[in-house]
Amino acid sequence: MSLRPVVKIVKGVPAADGDGVFLGKGDTVLVEAVTDARVLLLAGRPIGEPVFWHGPFVMNSRDEIVQAFEDFQSGTFCGRTAAGAPDKGLRR
Repeated sequence: MSLRPVVKIVKGVPAADGDGVFLGKGDTVLVEAVTDARVLLLAGRPIGEPVFWHGPFVMNSRDEIVQAFEDFQSGTFCGRTAAGAPDKGLRR
């Protein structure tokens, strides 16, 4: 008995549990659910900018990732105070 969903990449880019896979124009992938599972497929045009990812944050540089963590930990991420109220100094 498996406690986790299992998905097998039958054809295409090999991937481990929890991996994201980037496909280009003309790439194909065939997945098979070995157990009940969900697969998330996202599509979009490339933005042509560097991408840095750590934890829940995706930014364009390591410095921006560090700043996002600092803002989140101080309670000011997304212009919100630690109590969750909008920051009065935020300009929209």
